[in-house]
Amino acid sequence: MSANSRTNRVEVSFYSDEFKRMVVREHLEYGTPKDQLKAKYGIKGKSAILNWMRKFAYTNESPMSKQKPQHVTAAGSESEEIARLKAENERLLQALAHEQLHVQVLNTMIDIAERELKIPVRKKPGAKQ
Repeated sequence: MSANSRTNRVEVSFYSDEFKRMVVREHLEYGTPKDQLKAKYGIKGKSAILNWMRKFAYTNESPMSKQKPQHVTAAGSESEEIARLKAENERLLQALAHEQLHVQVLNTMIDIAERELKIPVRKKPGAKQ
């Protein structure tokens, strides 16, 4: 092992499951930002708290797993969410139809330019790049 490889080693910290649960609970119940919790408790690693949340908050081990997802309660009732999603779906379908029409117009312009002005616009298949 060279001297360089020893200086690039990452310090690994081990935390008890009880400590991890406490940090996750503080984040979920009080809304404390993960960066603030990392600084407060000296937690190293960019995604340590996120990994703990995956490990504890979404398994049957913890009473936190029975909580409703926050995005559903924040958006209001289920019917409002469905109506919003239907409206967004309709808007996206209209945008798609508009873009497909735009592509068709551009292809027609290219066809006319190639036919009448004898300008080669499209690449030939198998052409070298």
